[in-house]
Amino acid sequence: MVPALNPVPDDSDDEEVGGFESDLDRLVADTAAYEAQPIKLLHPLLPGYELWFRSDIEFKEVEAWRKKAILRAARRDRPEEVDAAKASALIVAGSCIGIYRDGTPILDEDGRPVTFSNREFQAKLLPDVAPPLRTAAAAVRKFLIKDPAVGTLANSVVEKNGYGDDAEEAPDPTDTDS
Repeated sequence: MVPALNPVPDDSDDEEVGGFESDLDRLVADTAAYEAQPIKLLHPLLPGYELWFRSDIEFKEVEAWRKKAILRAARRDRPEEVDAAKASALIVAGSCIGIYRDGTPILDEDGRPVTFSNREFQAKLLPDVAPPLRTAAAAVRKFLIKDPAVGTLANSVVEKNGYGDDAEEAPDPTDTDS
């Protein structure tokens, strides 16, 4: 049974609602004012290091990372098998917005926050790797030391972005038992 909806209030009397012309104006203002906060995760193996990630990852980005990680296997029964380690590294690389040591951001020579796509960081972290193979994903795997650490961080980033979460159910205003 669907509860009866409350009647729509009449906004025609120009009375302000909490400083706004209407509830709709407040909804629009609240939406426009939202600022995504970074996700801050500790390096699982190196004490003192913290990685900051975006918290506004769009589904199309997750899908692009998944597609880049598809194995080009010749087997016909699994044409789109995903390399989980590569997918995890791409998620970490693509969503990282900074690396911190003891609460201080690590900056490159130009004063920009170091991320895994930073060429200077890649060159110093992977000096024996030729540029075509010296990628952000390779830098992630080297910096995080072990593939399970890469997977753990990637899973945390995806989960903290809301993927896999159930939406919270709103309370029923007609329920008198509460």
